[in-house]
Amino acid sequence: MDEMKVKLPSILFFIFFLLPFVQPAAATPITWKIEGHVYVVDEPLTSNFSVGDTMTAFFTFDTETPDVEPWASYRGKYENAASVVATIGSYTASADQIYMTVLNDFPNDGRDELLVSSIDESNAIGADVGSYHFRGFNMSLKDNYGTMFSSIDLPETPPLPNVFDSESLHLLFGTPYIPNVTLGASVSMNDLNLSVVSTEPVPEPSTILLLSCGLVGLAWYGRKRKKA
Repeated sequence: MDEMKVKLPSILFFIFFLLPFVQPAAATPITWKIEGHVYVVDEPLTSNFSVGDTMTAFFTFDTETPDVEPWASYRGKYENAASVVATIGSYTASADQIYMTVLNDFPNDGRDELLVSSIDESNAIGADVGSYHFRGFNMSLKDNYGTMFSSIDLPETPPLPNVFDSESLHLLFGTPYIPNVTLGASVSMNDLNLSVVSTEPVPEPSTILLLSCGLVGLAWYGRKRKKA
């Protein structure tokens, strides 16, 4: 019993010592499922893709990614906000550090639009198609009448297909043609249908650490009580 009296306060002290470092679960990633069909295949890629092929993609982003241009009232620009994994037939490609732009009542034409693009192709993973290597993704969902979004915040719920005036998702490929020049090719999808498949918050590491320490302390205390 004396040993328990000494060690239990020590464990409690350690747990309370961690409290200042604990933050709430700030990261709230959302995953959308995107389904569509191939409608254009550039000639260099026809050995792997065909018009009419079905595409399934999973698009994950953090709704709390900060807007890097908060002064623009009609545009939200979010860097390194998302990752994408897409499958067409037996071909799968992925990319992260993807940028997202939300346009709401854009000046001059009043449109709403969601733009998604992968900037750094070093973060793109996909098998080569002939001499063409996978370079990344881009996607556009556009509503010419400005009804798709009510703000420039990252949308938690994907827009419904019936509000799109145009929509497309592209897998981008390229190959060195001459020094410092890239010859591009792409596979383009339309008829996009989007749905939410996950909205689970992710605990911060310090929260997990505190919870683990607390469980260990309770288990130790329970064993000591049984022995006593």
